[in-house]
Amino acid sequence: MGNATDPATPRGALDTLLTAIVAGDADAIVDCYAGVEDLHVFVEGPRWQTVGHTAVAKGWRDFCAAAMSVTAVDITDGPWVHGTDGDAAGEAGALSSLSATVRMSVRTVAGERAVPMRLTWVLRRDTDRWRIVHEHASQPLADPYGVGDWLVTPAAT
Repeated sequence: MGNATDPATPRGALDTLLTAIVAGDADAIVDCYAGVEDLHVFVEGPRWQTVGHTAVAKGWRDFCAAAMSVTAVDITDGPWVHGTDGDAAGEAGALSSLSATVRMSVRTVAGERAVPMRLTWVLRRDTDRWRIVHEHASQPLADPYGVGDWLVTPAAT
């Protein structure tokens, strides 16, 4: 995680979210999301998606109360910040997207484990800060089609 937790910038809003997750601060996590009922989150857990601020808030509150904790979130690639209607950093427009690969350290009753994940966030500028309107968390499947990696590597000459 970076150390800039100023939600007045897209990157700062992301750092604010990740800091709150590690702190287990459900109120601060929920505050990172736009308070709209068309908020849309593709979760990494057993559900496919969560729709609406009310449901997302409940999900995070239940997550923070569960028998587990996130002890660290390390960004291993990115974050890549793009403005959809502003400058490249998303600072001038009303929408911005960020994407990253992370390694979450999670502690459960079974012990500690690392959870690698891909994440994408779409943020909308609110009055004084950026808030998430869409989030997508995923983990690649090892061989989803049963054919291995289809990327063709040029033969050595």
